Amino acid sequence: AKGKYPEETIKTMNQIIQCAEEYGASGGLGALYVQHGGEKSLYLGDNGHAMDAAVAKAAVIASLKGLCSAILVITEKGTLPQMVSAYRPNCPIVTFCRTKKMARQLMLSRAIYPVVGLQNLSEAEKPIAAIKEATNMGFVKPGDSVVIVHVDRHLGGRSANFTISTVPE
Repeated sequence: AKGKYPEETIKTMNQIIQCAEEYGASGGLGALYVQHGGEKSLYLGDNGHAMDAAVAKAAVIASLKGLCSAILVITEKGTLPQMVSAYRPNCPIVTFCRTKKMARQLMLSRAIYPVVGLQNLSEAEKPIAAIKEATNMGFVKPGDSVVIVHVDRHLGGRSANFTISTVPE
């Protein structure tokens, strides 16, 4: 926040966000809510990517059912972590992206903590490195469950996947 009163601006913005989320949680928005795992969650749209939206929703439901400490998203374009965020999970979304610009853009989304890196690793190595990095950053600890969401590109196609893993000792 800039200007003459930056602290007051941040406090006011925080109060507005809290009031909006409390109103949303009260059921006042009705049909916009998605029921998953006994919890109500405001769904804010899927941008027309049906496969990614389905995986994002499934990852959030799995994180709630599995009592996961974090959702780790490995992304090339940045749309997948925003879709996960749209389903309002109760845990942080640690996103591994390619560029600083993408990281700055992702910071504006709810619960997303972007990390620039992993681009020099193979697809098979990325989930393991993501778990290690999230552990080093303090988001997860050994024994915690995490959901790992990623997109695999293969022979002219792509598939969006998620796995539930336990952080190794």
